[in-house]
Amino acid sequence: MPVFLTQMKNIEFTIDGTLYVSEHWKDYPDTAPVRLSKTAVLTFSESDGIVINGNGTYDGRGFMWWVRDIVQGQDECCRPHMMMFDLSRNIDMSGVFVTNGPRYHIVLHDSEEIYLHDFDIYVDVFGQLSLQKFFGGIVAKSFAKYGDLSLEIPMFPLNTDAIDTFARNVTFRRMKITNFDDAIVPKPSNRGNKISKCTENIWAEDIQSTFTLGMTLGSVPPNENYACIRNVTYKNIQMDYPIKGIYIKPNPGHHGNGVIENILYENVVMNTPIWWAIWIGP
Repeated sequence: MPVFLTQMKNIEFTIDGTLYVSEHWKDYPDTAPVRLSKTAVLTFSESDGIVINGNGTYDGRGFMWWVRDIVQGQDECCRPHMMMFDLSRNIDMSGVFVTNGPRYHIVLHDSEEIYLHDFDIYVDVFGQLSLQKFFGGIVAKSFAKYGDLSLEIPMFPLNTDAIDTFARNVTFRRMKITNFDDAIVPKPSNRGNKISKCTENIWAEDIQSTFTLGMTLGSVPPNENYACIRNVTYKNIQMDYPIKGIYIKPNPGHHGNGVIENILYENVVMNTPIWWAIWIGP
């Protein structure tokens, strides 16, 4: 079952072995409130002073979830995030190898003062390609709904974002990311939040990514509570084979307002973009 830890204060968690997500998908019913959108395997809520470190592995066993999604047509209904911080402050995470999430790997929701550094997030390209070849036409039909994607690009199962950030005052340093979707992606906060009224003051530095959808912003559709991303810096970024590199996603809508402002990309190097080096737009 999902682990929901609340009101934790000044706690250190060390992972030196391997922590596996259960193989039994029914252990993770999607019972998350609308505010959180999706259930996470591990959630810290209303917590302050959480340190996560170690030399171990947090393994989401994503293949089980992806195959079920494609073959059984579940359409991502029950794929949980691996880890979420909600309404929390003063988070420090380092060292742990995070791999093969069922859905997003780390979600920072309505939180602040967060430092993620010196660890890897990895989705297995070779296993994905093997699944594509094994399931053949089934995977191709799944791709059809996302557009004309080549089976030679290992993007199945999609929505394996590395880090989604709906938070403020967040720093990322010295990370390696391979995940075939958004790497480090600030997403809009709004005035309805308790802590982060705007996703702001985001700093990502010395990041190495391979086969990602890049250093992304959004999506940001207009919102009655004012969708907001501002003050974001990506610095010293190495992208090898980015599917998209710099990727900014304002989305259309008819009600409310939104803003993406004061964004800096500095010293970004891309090696062999697969689709577009820069894409701005929905």
